[in-house]
Amino acid sequence: MHGHATKRGCFVFGNTIATKKHHVQQILLPKLLSLNCVNFDLRECNFNDLDNNKKDKKGDSRASSGRATIFRETGNGDVPYCFTLEGNYATGIRINTL
Repeated sequence: MHGHATKRGCFVFGNTIATKKHHVQQILLPKLLSLNCVNFDLRECNFNDLDNNKKDKKGDSRASSGRATIFRETGNGDVPYCFTLEGNYATGIRINTL
């Protein structure tokens, strides 16, 4: 879990998964969250390693985050449920209808 100061809403960061079967499994949990929580925003979720692990202005990267490390150590897709749950400190962009 991580508090996000700049991107609004509640969402997850995931990893790039090559196989279609595992990618569908990966997106299932965020989809269920969006159907059952008014504040979870599926459209803000990101499953692209290039975006999720790029370096910031200080040179730090999320490539060493727990999400990315567990994903790499367990076979790059064998465990599709490696996420970082992100939540803004203040508010979201959208409210889901349940």
